[in-house]
Amino acid sequence: MNNPGYNKYNAFFMKITIHIISLCLLISGNICLSQNNYTIDGKVINDDNKSISDVGIFIKSDNSIYTLSDIHGNFSIKVPRDKYNDTLVFYHIAYNSVSLDVKKIIEDGKLIVTLSKNKNRLSEIVLSSDNNSIDSEFSTEKLTKFEIYASPSYNGDIIGGINFSRMSTNTEETPTLNLRGSPEKRSMVFINNVPLYRSNLKENFLNSINNVDFLSVSTSSIGNIEIYPSNPPVYFSNTSGGLINMNTPYTMEDRTAIFLSPIVLSLGLEKDLKQTMMLQANLYYVDLGLFRKFNFQIKDYIDYYRRMNGEITMNVNLDRTKIKIYSALTKDKISFSDFFSKDRNTIKSDVFKSYNVANIHFFLENVKIKFNSGISKILDSTRVKNYSSIDQNLTYYYSSLSANYFLEKSRFYGGLTFERAINREKEQMYVEPFIGSTYTISSNITIGAGVRKTVYNYQKLNPYSYNFLMKFSDEKNHNRFILSAGHYESLDFIDFNSGILKSNQITVEYNYEKDNHKAGISLYKKRDKDFYLKDRSFIYGDRDTYGLELSYKMDKEIFSTELSYLFIRSLFSYGKYNFRELDFPYFFKGLISVYATNSIRMSLSFISRPGSLYTPIKSNDYDISTKKYFPILSEDINGNRYNSYHRLDFSIDKSFSLKEMTIMLIGKISNLLDRKNERIELFDYASGDVKKDLYQEREFFIALVLML
Repeated sequence: MNNPGYNKYNAFFMKITIHIISLCLLISGNICLSQNNYTIDGKVINDDNKSISDVGIFIKSDNSIYTLSDIHGNFSIKVPRDKYNDTLVFYHIAYNSVSLDVKKIIEDGKLIVTLSKNKNRLSEIVLSSDNNSIDSEFSTEKLTKFEIYASPSYNGDIIGGINFSRMSTNTEETPTLNLRGSPEKRSMVFINNVPLYRSNLKENFLNSINNVDFLSVSTSSIGNIEIYPSNPPVYFSNTSGGLINMNTPYTMEDRTAIFLSPIVLSLGLEKDLKQTMMLQANLYYVDLGLFRKFNFQIKDYIDYYRRMNGEITMNVNLDRTKIKIYSALTKDKISFSDFFSKDRNTIKSDVFKSYNVANIHFFLENVKIKFNSGISKILDSTRVKNYSSIDQNLTYYYSSLSANYFLEKSRFYGGLTFERAINREKEQMYVEPFIGSTYTISSNITIGAGVRKTVYNYQKLNPYSYNFLMKFSDEKNHNRFILSAGHYESLDFIDFNSGILKSNQITVEYNYEKDNHKAGISLYKKRDKDFYLKDRSFIYGDRDTYGLELSYKMDKEIFSTELSYLFIRSLFSYGKYNFRELDFPYFFKGLISVYATNSIRMSLSFISRPGSLYTPIKSNDYDISTKKYFPILSEDINGNRYNSYHRLDFSIDKSFSLKEMTIMLIGKISNLLDRKNERIELFDYASGDVKKDLYQEREFFIALVLML
């Protein structure tokens, strides 16, 4: 149903709700407006004066600020200035931990830390190894909570920030994850190694509701993020289009934060209940009633929009066992009108979503046993006057049991994954055994490989997925080279009628990082067996994707910049059909931030690319029985291109302290130049008219954050 009224609502939902929710998710974290920080360099050795690799170094009050020593024991960590009186902890599975005062380290200069071996006690690094372990050594990029807060491109929104990176090929203004040309729904979102599934069964006019599902995940609940845009390890289940894995932190602080705006009220609490238990809760309520009265663009067709959200993160830290629990509940009530069609249909939707994740990890001398489990639930009831009712009840279950065995230079892992999805009367289920290993060949080279077998409940085919990875890093870890290749077979848990999705991938990546400079280049080639929607039906064919990515980031005390360039070409073939799907000879993204003072930051970001490809509507046909017009599409699939897309955003933040309270003011202007960027060609079934719908128009937003 490509109805312009619905799509106009979709455009509104993208340009209003995303900013509202993403900004209110800033509330309960340690928001750092200035990137003024200390850089601590050093080396870790043992009693025999030999270097120790994979030593975890973190801030005691916030272990999301961490790094690892490289194979030669060298490390470099950036410490925020407000952690000057904090403690830096050094830990490793085979050694006693060492704690040093940040203040003393900074005064003394470069640091050499000696760790003493202790075979009788399990180190705390293993107990928190989800945040830094060998599990993530082949990820393209790892981000800490501090980096997410400090970067204006994230603006408190995890998916939105990743979409601003060179790895994202998302052309919409929604927090939908699309990595390296992967189609919608193929790029996955995990929390603590448990996949989160979102609903996407409806027509286009409700897709935007589904696209903001992951905004319910508060940035303050995340300790760090691992990004695998290509060839993820096989212990991540059912992945063919890349993924991100968000890890919740093990430690928390006592603090309270309140977020206020004309349309949002939000409260965040973080509490260290006792030595072994911590709790974090985030609550917010959104009501567009007041905003609607003063915005002429939406008041004629939005009746109401309300969202209530609650989120809880709890950690239990025992001697040899770590337990994490994460739960998020969201309730949306929406009513809007189809202003473009002649009968102005009223559409009402009542949506409930819940994501629940539990992790139990048990540790022995050289063995780590992990049990990860999750349940996602979506209940949706939508009524469309003069059309039909659309109801949905989707439940997704996930469980995984695995073991890791660590040796001096290698790791072996294996496990079993169980997944089950139920959508009303339909059900599908499968199990996946997997094994793999990593091995350090020399001081500079590490290789890894893995294989998993998928057993479906309704198909005789039992496909395999496998991959190979190699990492090279220099002595000081300034240069990092990753070669990865793999074959992946997965299943679409949202569309039960889909067959097996296949993908062959090869990627070469190079990353450079030194002092305040960071650069990267990636080349990749993918062949996917996948679906393409044509004339309201899906065709199953081959998609060949070629991509080149370049990026550069510089971070100074009063100035920072992020620049990226992407070239991508995606060709789809099926029988006589052979057409372009993605084709961008250039896709520029950039951000410049200036710190006027220690408390004021001004940022300017831009995106520039050619318009997306589309199949034009060449004429229409009137159906007497239904009294409706129907579009007749050109035979030249994706033969036209929308006008070039250019967008400029401006934001300003200011923070100041008042007694025991920190106050933050946020202001943002989206699409500063009010450019009319074409988004989609719409067809009105009532009149046969065709028009171009636009992306977000100019928009203003202000908010206040109080942190107690």
